[in-house]
Amino acid sequence: MKIKLPFSLALKEPLAVLEKTKKLTLVNLANNAAKSFLISELQKNTQVENLFWASTEEKAELQRAVAESFFEGEIIEIPAQITPSKWYEIQQALATRTPSLFLFEDFEVTTTAAHYPYVGQLLEQSQTIKVGEKIKIFQFFEYLESIGYSSATEQILVPGEFIRIGDHLFVFPAGAQKCVRIELFGDEIEEIVEYNQTEKKAQGKVLPTLTIRPNKFPDNCATSFFTALDLNQQKSLVLSDDLDEELHPNIDGYTIKFTSFPKEDETFFHLNFFSVLPFYTIPDFVVDMKERLRRGFNIVIATKRAEEIKNIFADSTTMWTEDLNDKTPSTIKILPIDKEDFLPHSFQNNDQKILFLTDREIFSFHRSSRQKKAISGMNMELMNSLKGGDFVIHTDHGVAEFEGIIRRDLGKDFGGTREYLKLKYAQNDKLFVPVESAEKVTKFIGEDCPRLTKLGAADWQKSQEKIKKETEKIAKELLKLYAAREMAKGKAFAKDDDMMADFCASFPYELTPGQANAWADVKRDLERPQPMDRLVCGDVGFGKTEIAMRAAFKTFTAGMQAIILAPITILAEQHYQSFMKRIAGKEYGVNIALLSRFQSAAEQKKILRGLELGSIDIVIGTHRLLSKDIKLKNLGIIIVDEEQRFGVKQKEKLKNIRAGVDTLTLTATPIPRTLNMSLNKLKDISTITTPPPGRLPVVTEVRKFNFNLVRERILFELERGGQVYFLHNEVRSIEAILFQLQALIPEAKFIVAHGQLKPEELEARISRFKSGEANVLIASTIIENGIDLSNANTLIVNKSEKFGLSQLYQLRGRVGRSRTQAYAYFLYHGRRLELEAKKRLRAIVEASELGSGFQIAMRDLEIRGAGEILGASQSGAMKSVGVAHFVRMLNKTIKEMQSGETSTEMKPETNVTVDIPLSAYIPANYIPNINEKIRTYQELAGAETLEQLKHLKADLREDFGHIPKEVENLCKVIQLKILLRAVNIEAVKLNKVSHKAYELVLRMNEQFTPDQLFGLLKNSDKKWVIGATAIKLKMETLPINWYETLCDDVKLLQKVDLKK
Repeated sequence: MKIKLPFSLALKEPLAVLEKTKKLTLVNLANNAAKSFLISELQKNTQVENLFWASTEEKAELQRAVAESFFEGEIIEIPAQITPSKWYEIQQALATRTPSLFLFEDFEVTTTAAHYPYVGQLLEQSQTIKVGEKIKIFQFFEYLESIGYSSATEQILVPGEFIRIGDHLFVFPAGAQKCVRIELFGDEIEEIVEYNQTEKKAQGKVLPTLTIRPNKFPDNCATSFFTALDLNQQKSLVLSDDLDEELHPNIDGYTIKFTSFPKEDETFFHLNFFSVLPFYTIPDFVVDMKERLRRGFNIVIATKRAEEIKNIFADSTTMWTEDLNDKTPSTIKILPIDKEDFLPHSFQNNDQKILFLTDREIFSFHRSSRQKKAISGMNMELMNSLKGGDFVIHTDHGVAEFEGIIRRDLGKDFGGTREYLKLKYAQNDKLFVPVESAEKVTKFIGEDCPRLTKLGAADWQKSQEKIKKETEKIAKELLKLYAAREMAKGKAFAKDDDMMADFCASFPYELTPGQANAWADVKRDLERPQPMDRLVCGDVGFGKTEIAMRAAFKTFTAGMQAIILAPITILAEQHYQSFMKRIAGKEYGVNIALLSRFQSAAEQKKILRGLELGSIDIVIGTHRLLSKDIKLKNLGIIIVDEEQRFGVKQKEKLKNIRAGVDTLTLTATPIPRTLNMSLNKLKDISTITTPPPGRLPVVTEVRKFNFNLVRERILFELERGGQVYFLHNEVRSIEAILFQLQALIPEAKFIVAHGQLKPEELEARISRFKSGEANVLIASTIIENGIDLSNANTLIVNKSEKFGLSQLYQLRGRVGRSRTQAYAYFLYHGRRLELEAKKRLRAIVEASELGSGFQIAMRDLEIRGAGEILGASQSGAMKSVGVAHFVRMLNKTIKEMQSGETSTEMKPETNVTVDIPLSAYIPANYIPNINEKIRTYQELAGAETLEQLKHLKADLREDFGHIPKEVENLCKVIQLKILLRAVNIEAVKLNKVSHKAYELVLRMNEQFTPDQLFGLLKNSDKKWVIGATAIKLKMETLPINWYETLCDDVKLLQKVDLKK
């Protein structure tokens, strides 16, 4: 279905530049859906008829499904290796007046080969024959062979083949749509007619003449792809989508460059399209819709669940219409999509106030909850970006390099068409993993370049046993910690009293749905007798501090003391001021103290005494609170803000005081090990996903350092009355930067702040900046946490290539904390960015949407590797096998320990092989995105029960439409795998026993017992042959519905409840 959006983009100025210079650079284009919409707008607003979308990141089959949703015209895929027939098709499309969009399977391979002929070169070798003409048949055959044709060996001809049958000559000309039959009377051509090969009869046009074009390129052609096409400059446009400089096409016609990294010497325009992060709850969705309507957004929702959306809007009194041209303000447009149709991802543009939403982002929480059940403990986020060249771990065979998904036709008798994950091991050994076993493959995240395992060697088994011991140590420690926590008798707090209710009511805003849920979780934990250990993960400025204040105050009302621990003094000071402001004028009788290095020894001593006597109820401070001299009379809760900023030793100290005490950890980008523990239920987690109403995503640019740009952006911010953070993280040269900027921008007032200043001086300088004495703060990463200024809305980061992704994200969180549009400029030095830096900076641009801190933590884990995250004791083993596999083994060990099944031996996981004659795979036109395809393979393969498989199939229908036959077959293969695993069968295979006879073989595993056979022998009417290690059945004895019969007989091997 074509999606015609009622959005008009302001493209007048960019298109004027394109018309004048033939070149245009566009920045911030979110995703393929936004790009496809833009391409459709370019087609409407220009004279261009032929568009070439060139990308090395995305393959044609992935772009096609999205492009088809928006592009009005023909879409042509260009394969990596172009045949003459394909070349004629491209030439034909260029010659017609129909708009055409060309997509590349492999742009680099196609365009770096210089062997394409001009049209004239091919015409020279072409020959036209006509009715009534005499031809010498053998000379004609020689001519055909000389231009690349071959004699057909099959009944059905393909382009470039010919065959003679009696007086008929059949030719399938290169570039033609149909085979042609030439009827001869002796040497004379009597008739030329199009021929239907399937029905074996003349059908179609009777042709007076036939031009036969070469089926091979001439030997002397050495022309590049775009030059040979001889494009009409006024009618053709090449879209260079984030291509490396050396691949950027050099043509005379129009070119538009999509990039995250514009160069300083080119004119470019920010389109500021952003992706839309999935909504985690219906209230989140409703709050966001209402806020956007208030801001005048034009919203279109494309949905397969229109009735559900309408009911949500009816319950929340939100106006909607199905008329996309309706101009009524504050009304959302609903576009119902057929269940069978493909749904693209959502996108938004805050400048132009447009939002396109689909079910993929609205209803993703249904999928994620089921996904977690289906994939026992495996963290699917880690798999999301698996691509060729990435390192992976196969649970049975070790570290390999992923070389992509390949499709193999095994023949209809031996399994039809199947897809496999192709893995390369040491010494170039290859392993082809059937997609129904994809759950065994996880992305390797550890060392940058791990050593590949040798297939069949004992190394992997030894390494597994070593890791088994490591995981047992950690598992014991964790289980001891969590058992101690469960058994520890904390104090169950009473329900909220009037004072607590008054404190909550004094919050000047309404809690967002995310905050309300997080507070409900924390309150429930506090009112239980077991101590709380909860992680609250929420993006910067999403209101985690309010949860912390309520938890601390509730502890006070319960007659106990609270510690709020911040990583730096400025943040501790900020929390203290927020608390004091909140209780001002109230008669709560709460005593709150701030303990930091800024205080004199006498003041510190007085606070320590108050803590020991119990006269201080809530203490806020930095790691000074972890010192040995801190004694509290009745500690009730420890609240840790930004846990990732604390060192290993400080965390050890924290761990020692945690066991019997409630613990609340707040973080925007949780360190990934903590995140893994949380996702794997070793810790409780609450996620605040709703941004405060009116918050806008930060417009993010990555640019080469340029003083003119710095001056322009600082002056822009000052002119609107705002303030600027200029981050320079080299203390030795920070004063030099100050002098340069003072000379460059005399209009601005500067203050410098860094960690080597005396605490009192640092505090004083930041206070002066806060009070408005200066409008530009030149600082080190001291600003990374803790300075909360709604008036600072431009951030400039110098040498951004030197920062980690979490740091960049955290830094950007310093701006955009009000309803004013904020800007972040990440500036790099040097001629070119290193690949890793480019990945980090691209990730930060892609994650411009609010609430993406959670995703960033995952991406950071991928990019940085696990080294600095894991702590000294665990990093060695974890590095060698990667984080995902280590966590998987850790979860397995924990399960074993909890069920009392511990054993130091490594038991191999139960493998089940299913080789049955079904074509079972996911076609590219069903799930175009390779990452989503791999994830789907993993989800399906990871299903442990028939119920889980049923839910996953329902998800597939919702997300991608009607399930094609090949995917139904894949589900059948996995259903059979689940049944076989339950009855201790390790493989089902089809064996050829004679020329035409086949037999089904069920191979038993070690756990199979003879008594399992009774049910089969007693209740099946099939003649199964029982062997020592296998059960066999002649295939011809099975009915046409052989699959269902096989499943029924497998179930007879053991009565097992498979639905749970």
